[in-house]
Amino acid sequence: MAELRRHPDLPAARASLPPGAARLPAAMVAGALMVAAPVVVAPVVVAPVVAAFLASRPALAAEPHAAPSDAASSRHSALTRGTVTGWKLPRFASLEADVVNVRRGPGTRYPIDWVYHRRGLPVEIIREFGNWRQVRMPDGTTGWIYHALLTGIRGFLVTAPDTTLRRAPRPDSGAVAHLRRGVIGTLRHCEAGAAWCAVRVHQMRGWLPRSVFFGTYPNEAVGSR
Repeated sequence: MAELRRHPDLPAARASLPPGAARLPAAMVAGALMVAAPVVVAPVVVAPVVAAFLASRPALAAEPHAAPSDAASSRHSALTRGTVTGWKLPRFASLEADVVNVRRGPGTRYPIDWVYHRRGLPVEIIREFGNWRQVRMPDGTTGWIYHALLTGIRGFLVTAPDTTLRRAPRPDSGAVAHLRRGVIGTLRHCEAGAAWCAVRVHQMRGWLPRSVFFGTYPNEAVGSR
């Protein structure tokens, strides 16, 4: 079962969950890989997947270079390219490390709101500021992550309660594995406009419909064969 853990810098008596955050059901945040025949995937959780609390204390001082203002944010929402990389926004990335701090602003002097323990979790980059990226998590929570903790390798998160990894992109194709909500894997290939994507979950390869996972935009082309 998913576990929430207080960040060590936060006072236990005053910690509280941010309103509206952590909307993922426990099974979804925890992840699950069932392996059976065909290969069933049962919840296997070794470490907490997402551990976070928000301190009820004044925000810390900002970095020497101030974060973008609200006015700048509204202007930025109309842009399609990042101000640092020039790459399109929004775009998908994945968590690169086993422990990732999600901060309230773009710098180490901003407080940590969330700590994620889920390498490979897909997130959306929605803004850029220096070496920091503002991201939207699968449950809609937003925060800032240092760029080196993100990777362009595309991942996916199963959002359907139960789904089947197929040998071919057809609903009647043979089953490779049965995946439960919260399973994380790697996107191998999605044709533009196609309803199915080629994916990998651990060492198993197969096909999933886009409708059962988080990690691509509608009709987006991803990767190569």
